[in-house]
Amino acid sequence: MSACRSCFAPIIWRNTEKGRPIPLDPEPTPNGDVRVDEHGTAHVLPNEPRLGTDELHRSHFATCPDADRHRGR
Repeated sequence: MSACRSCFAPIIWRNTEKGRPIPLDPEPTPNGDVRVDEHGTAHVLPNEPRLGTDELHRSHFATCPDADRHRGR
């Protein structure tokens, strides 16, 4: 686990299925939109109803007050 360089909140880093790193809030949440599979790969889910069986996380870009400073790096 590491910390966000802007807001200092705890984050975890995972790679997407395309191999790009994505920062995630470490605590699962029912309104999350990122599923981490058994191999540690992050899958960003489309905006549709969830089955309720997945442990979902939120991208830290959705919760960080300084997210715009870090997008597209």
